[in-house]
Amino acid sequence: MPASPYDLKVSFSPLRMRKGDDKPVQMNVIVKNLEADQNLTSVLIEIPGSVGFDRTGFVNRKELRIGKMEPGEEKSITIDLFTNAKSEPGSHIVKVTANKHYRGYSHILENSKKETTVRIV
Repeated sequence: MPASPYDLKVSFSPLRMRKGDDKPVQMNVIVKNLEADQNLTSVLIEIPGSVGFDRTGFVNRKELRIGKMEPGEEKSITIDLFTNAKSEPGSHIVKVTANKHYRGYSHILENSKKETTVRIV
């Protein structure tokens, strides 16, 4: 049994966000099931207040329910990120957590976490 149930890869396109730009940066999250069993999976994304999932920037956490993942299966998720009025230039931490659930999404057995940074210029 692996130490971590999932392998997480996170990338951004384009690599930097421009303050005041209406165009989003696309965050691509790839989740791979490393276990020998099928897993019920969700992904939680936490972003700083200087970045938002929409142009208003009010929401800083988003949970995406992926569903059942077979052993070795990979799923890719693309999310748009926007700058807002609170955005300041610099590097900002983005946290991504893949959760392994038991029976339903209300119980978490274990998870894999990854931190990365997004730059605002």
